Formats: sequence, structure tokens, C-alpha cells
Amino acid sequence: MLNEFWAKRDLAAKKGVKILSAYVAVTEHTYYITMQAKDYQSMLEFFEPLAPTQTGAIHPVTTMDEWTKHIDPKRKG
Repeated sequence: MLNEFWAKRDLAAKKGVKILSAYVAVTEHTYYITMQAKDYQSMLEFFEPLAPTQTGAIHPVTTMDEWTKHIDPKRKG
């Protein structure tokens, strides 16, 4: 299942999900995937095939520059 999921990453790119990096902690069976998605729904659809058999956590992040502009609107960047 994981091989099929990973093989479809090019298809995901066409839907707006770009894989920036991917690592595996083999002894822990933990995967770390950094991605950029056009929206949250697209990212969820990418991971949907794994949902029946896997557990995981999704942590949306933004750049520090974007965040500091958000918390201080007077800051232009």
C-alpha cells in the first residue's frame, strides 16, 4: 500500500501538492513528509489512501516571515 501511495506523488503534484522532502525513521516506522499544497483539502486527498491502515498527524505550518506579518500587520516584511 505504501509503495502505491508513494508512486502517485506525481499525480498529486498535478493536483497542487508538491513534496519538498520525505524521510523515514526506519526503526520507528515513522514517516516525515514536508509538502506544499494549494489548500488543506488537496493535502488531505493525497493522504486519504493511507487512512484505513495508518495513523498520523498533520501539522500545517507557515514561514516565520508570513507569521510575523500576521501577528503584527504594521510589519511589511
